[in-house]
Amino acid sequence: MKFDVNDMANALDKLRVDKATGPDGLSPWLLKEIKDVISYRLFLMFKKSLSESSVPADWKCTNVTLIFKKGSRNTAKNYQPVSLASQVSRLTV
Repeated sequence: MKFDVNDMANALDKLRVDKATGPDGLSPWLLKEIKDVISYRLFLMFKKSLSESSVPADWKCTNVTLIFKKGSRNTAKNYQPVSLASQVSRLTV
């Protein structure tokens, strides 16, 4: 897969600002606002990750929250787990 710094900036620009932050606490709004500053560094991180076939440990961490679906709130099966991952780990270029 070939991509460059402009692809990284475009991916940051497409982030939805209404999404929640992950374990790193970085909001998509912040990432969009500083995209000109961080695009090159993120590009290098992604390039290294692809060349080494490894993912940074921080990108594997998630916050899991239970969301109530329906029925009795006292029954565990009426809740659905939702994972909140780092916004950076979810970028697609």
